[in-house]
Amino acid sequence: MHQAGEYWRSGNTFRIKWKSAEQSADVLVREGRMLSILSSLDSRGSRNISAGIAQYAGFVGLCDPTYDSLFAFRNPREPTKARLTFDELMTEQKARFLSAESNQDSVLIRVQTGEDHNVTEYRFATGMNYLISEVRALGPNGAGGDNLPTSRVVRFVEPTPGIFFPAQVIKELTSNGKSYSQNWEFRNVTVNGPLPTGIMELRFPKGVTAHDLIQKKSYVVDESGNPAGPLSDLKTVPPPPKGMKFLTETREEPKSWTRWILPASLLCLVLSLSTYVIRQWRARRATG
Repeated sequence: MHQAGEYWRSGNTFRIKWKSAEQSADVLVREGRMLSILSSLDSRGSRNISAGIAQYAGFVGLCDPTYDSLFAFRNPREPTKARLTFDELMTEQKARFLSAESNQDSVLIRVQTGEDHNVTEYRFATGMNYLISEVRALGPNGAGGDNLPTSRVVRFVEPTPGIFFPAQVIKELTSNGKSYSQNWEFRNVTVNGPLPTGIMELRFPKGVTAHDLIQKKSYVVDESGNPAGPLSDLKTVPPPPKGMKFLTETREEPKSWTRWILPASLLCLVLSLSTYVIRQWRARRATG
């Protein structure tokens, strides 16, 4: 299955568009709210369009480089909250530092977390501002086992001098003897470039019905997403489209469709990663 998408960001406001053969989505996150327009084909080949309004819970779905490429982590205690940087994750999980290895290209550290004593390896690319280049789950006490994912950066790009971005990430998982993989590829990455006029304004199709999960209401909206008709109680929460769920099929975005614009604000993750790795590595060497 193949999906393709576009991503624009300015500060904490960002917009994502993605599409596949059967579905498409246009999502805007601004001021803690997520506005979305979803389009899908039913079994008869008719196209259905719906809209959604919800609190932003830190994860959109497809084509989100913060999650798919820059390794922002889900909070294990509060999974619906905003994603954590590596430093924040280690603090939240009260991680125990196990070991560190290094060569001219990378630093590898192993940490143990949680009541199950799960061990995870994190590799950092020294020549890429200490961005994460691999995350490998090793299971309780590092014993290995089934359903342990590995995420690995296979290609970095340098969109502007001194700023690097993990442009291709492969995620692999073995479950019940079957291997699954995802291929995330980001192309035409631009940092601090001008945004298209009006790109942070989401226009709703005329007459579309929105499911408002904040107010627990459904109603017809105008082009700006404001109610344009009577409000009805939302008795059941509509299921998300397939693209909003974690997929196990390999995916690659066609080059002609993508244009990624990433702000320098995302690079704060680089600084926190570098600080943590250097601090832990030096502490380990000093006591070794």
